[in-house]
Amino acid sequence: MEITLDVSLSKSEHELLMRNLNCDDADLDRLKNMLKKMAEASFNEYKRMFTGVSIPNTISEFRLERLYNLLMHYFKTASPDEEIIGTLLHTSNSTSKQLIKNTYARHKFDLSEKLKQTVRSILEQNDNHSNSKSNYLEITDSCIVDFINLIITKEKPGLTKLHQGKDHKACIYICQEDTYEFLKERFK
Repeated sequence: MEITLDVSLSKSEHELLMRNLNCDDADLDRLKNMLKKMAEASFNEYKRMFTGVSIPNTISEFRLERLYNLLMHYFKTASPDEEIIGTLLHTSNSTSKQLIKNTYARHKFDLSEKLKQTVRSILEQNDNHSNSKSNYLEITDSCIVDFINLIITKEKPGLTKLHQGKDHKACIYICQEDTYEFLKERFK
């Protein structure tokens, strides 16, 4: 079923949305697309409520369900960083990180394909530097690093987990070649 919605925004609301969703003034179509995806996530919440699925009782459960719906309908991958979640849900980065972890744990079966797609995307974007024994992966969501390291620990405990080098940027992780090959095979 297709639903069309007209939305009125004041100039200040429009500016706040553009700023908080990282859109520039010339990118009105991007803003419309983002709001459409958020509307889908919101509608899913109401659909679940109106069709008898239990609704959250606490604010933390509400945030878990809200993030789950955003992950399913708004974000392309399962890898939003804590700062984006904090902006959207008005939480601190540390609260956002815990919220992401809890959402992955509660909805692991529903989110498993998105998590796999996210890891595939990270591996495909690998910038293979001259050092042939290591690959450098850019991962902005520490929960994804935890997810990958948990799989390594469970399935191939002899391999080296992802880790940050002393002189690397905050979101660059070192992945040894044998670990990289395992991950490429595991997530193909």
